[in-house]
Amino acid sequence: MSKYFVAGAGSTDYNTTPTTPYAEAGVYNTAPYFQMDAGHFLWYGLGFWNFSSALSGAGVYSVAGSISAPPLTGWGVNGGSGTAPAPTLTLAPFRAYASDRYVGSSLHAKPSDAADGATFLEEDTKDEYVMKGRAWVLQSRLSSGGDLLSTLMNSEIAVTAATTLTSTAFGKMHVCTGTTADYAIGLPAASGNAGKIIGFRMASGLTRLVTLDANVSELIDGTLTRIMWAQEAAILLCDGTGWIKIGGKSRPMLARIKANATQTIAVTTSTKVLLPTLDYQVGYLSDAANSRIKAVRPCKMRLNGMISYSASTASWPRVLGDLQKNGTTFARNDLTFNALNFPTLSPHDAVDMAVNDYIELSTYHQGTSGAISTTNNPPSFITAEEISGW
Repeated sequence: MSKYFVAGAGSTDYNTTPTTPYAEAGVYNTAPYFQMDAGHFLWYGLGFWNFSSALSGAGVYSVAGSISAPPLTGWGVNGGSGTAPAPTLTLAPFRAYASDRYVGSSLHAKPSDAADGATFLEEDTKDEYVMKGRAWVLQSRLSSGGDLLSTLMNSEIAVTAATTLTSTAFGKMHVCTGTTADYAIGLPAASGNAGKIIGFRMASGLTRLVTLDANVSELIDGTLTRIMWAQEAAILLCDGTGWIKIGGKSRPMLARIKANATQTIAVTTSTKVLLPTLDYQVGYLSDAANSRIKAVRPCKMRLNGMISYSASTASWPRVLGDLQKNGTTFARNDLTFNALNFPTLSPHDAVDMAVNDYIELSTYHQGTSGAISTTNNPPSFITAEEISGW
């Protein structure tokens, strides 16, 4: 039932037109004007104005003017004085709903029996309150400039493991935690829910990956899933067919793995460079045990490699440094060195990565002998950084 409540005040005329967007179309005329005793309410539903008789007081005691609510054009009630010219205002029990919205002024007593979740707007101050635990709590204070965004009306919903959300999740923020295993959160169906919003926040203590999974073949900004990790956030808007991120925070992962010992490289043999030491990491890109950088979510990744050889004893007609994705070269540094130089190669590029794609560093030379050193030059390494795109 669609209801619009107006709070009553003791013997005080309420003769101001409720302001947009609080006035319902077709309910008020241009100048509603009536008087009510404290603690009583008018509510509009099912095409009728109804007077709440469940609270104390004598009720409406005079009416000056009219409220237009098709097909009704006028009303009145005998509450101690006056007459009831038309039976359009009916006595009805007061029923409270979480969706109820009350409008009054700072002089009006707020109803004590409103349902949790109901809101009360003071039109003179523009302060807004929400009922929580049987008490009115200030939600926003526009009268003093206020905050850009108001406090959440509902507490954050805790998520700790795989779950599929329903329509009850709309309009709420979900905080994801967990240290045991990665998990997925299924989103509600987008069909029929255009304009609705869901929020997600990854807690700082989260040590696993959380996958947002759209319903069936629906998409989240063009993909079926989005993978998030600690301290990221996403506000998703449903457009009726899928989901669009309209706000939030992304944290690009990065890592560097490096050599920790001299490695001999055979002549004219393409050889993988061993990088078993994790230098630093933010996120989960390192697979140092296999001398690899490994993607844990789809992304574009910026990569830089460096290969440091010991001093050559003769000129080398050719020496190569390659960055390889899944065993295929995508970036190469190809140089010639004179004797007694320290050959150093730095292949670099950005590349699209899918989940479990990996990056390795490879080298090749045509010298008489060669060794990758960790002493004569800085150690060989790969650095990787996600380029944030969502």
